[in-house]
Amino acid sequence: MTLYALWRLKMSRHFPSFIQAFLDYNKNLGVSQKFLLWSAISGVAGCLERRTWVVYNGSQVIYPNLFVMLIADSGIANKSTAGRAIMEIMYETEALNFMSTQMSGASLIKQMSQAGENTVFQHEGVNYKNSSLYSYSSEAKVTIGDSKGLNGVQELLTDFYDCGDPNIWSNKKGWNKDTLSGGNITVYNPCLNLLYCSTPTWLVEAVGKSGIAGGFASRVLFVTEKERFKGTNGWLDDDEIKGTTDQETRTKLAEDLKQITKLGGRFRTTKGFKEKYNEILEKRNQAIDADPKGEMASYYSRKMWHCMKLAQVLAADQSNELVLTPEHLESAKDLLEALEPDMYSCFAVTGENKNLISFTRTWEVIRTKSIWSKHDLVKATFKHATSAQLDEHLKNLHAMKKVGFIPELMAYRVLDKSPL
Repeated sequence: MTLYALWRLKMSRHFPSFIQAFLDYNKNLGVSQKFLLWSAISGVAGCLERRTWVVYNGSQVIYPNLFVMLIADSGIANKSTAGRAIMEIMYETEALNFMSTQMSGASLIKQMSQAGENTVFQHEGVNYKNSSLYSYSSEAKVTIGDSKGLNGVQELLTDFYDCGDPNIWSNKKGWNKDTLSGGNITVYNPCLNLLYCSTPTWLVEAVGKSGIAGGFASRVLFVTEKERFKGTNGWLDDDEIKGTTDQETRTKLAEDLKQITKLGGRFRTTKGFKEKYNEILEKRNQAIDADPKGEMASYYSRKMWHCMKLAQVLAADQSNELVLTPEHLESAKDLLEALEPDMYSCFAVTGENKNLISFTRTWEVIRTKSIWSKHDLVKATFKHATSAQLDEHLKNLHAMKKVGFIPELMAYRVLDKSPL
């Protein structure tokens, strides 16, 4: 028997990594690879629900559920196309509960409670209600609405991200809330995964300062694309793509994802995990100490939890064995740190700094040309900045060495066209 056959016998999987196979399958889709990657990560987390976990220091239970937001201006990175690609395969597992597209506090509680009534998780001979939901939105503004809509569900989102109180499996106590009609509803063993697509503008309008203060934003992994995705593939004939996007491959992807939905139990750690965790923790602490009141402080406070969640996802992606290695934790850290430089801009936006939006939009116009007269700049940016704002933006861009002033031409030269 070949090594591959032995691996298949042990794993009952078609691919060594669902995530990598998913990326390969969709390589000709013409969308941002970053968005495809995080859609796949979210899909694996959604299939795990709260049926796997890791125990921190003998007391705190950490589940692998994630809140992921794909952030880009409309039409530049095909974020909803990436989300739809994973959703179509998740639907084929027939083992998950998906939330309706309209988000409200009442509907979220009702649907989560119904999920618990219809779904059971069996562990060590005991049947538990499994109130897990996966919520996908191709446009967060439509699903949640404005700041009023988000404020109405923000506390619930935070509770269900944390998997309720208690956050261990229980048939005795659940998350409980009184209803407006005078009744009472209990959700046993809740768990919520989110994959939402949005624009930076919606973050300003909806998340706002309350999102930071309430801890909602610190629970979200903002995956941002600033540049328009330029696909390299034109039209491909069937014989050019057969073997990568055929129905057989798609079926195998769905079967592997279904295998992941069957995993259950506690992850164990291997030698070296403790040392790797403490190493990442020390660097995290240094980042907080360097700017304890900075925009990213709330995210950093949860970074280790994000690492532990992602490590479980990566382990389950590659194996049916519930084992976490130092390599899984290191890879989780690397994934987060690849997001962090652009997450700063998301957190700045959530601070309701509308001048920042004006600054960003103005720069996106300015960097399209090498030289601008002041008259042309005013005409090109009037939708994004007042005259006073434009003057302030130009002063800041000059200080950042993005532009330089040419006195003899009374014009501005663009020195660095890279995104902000």
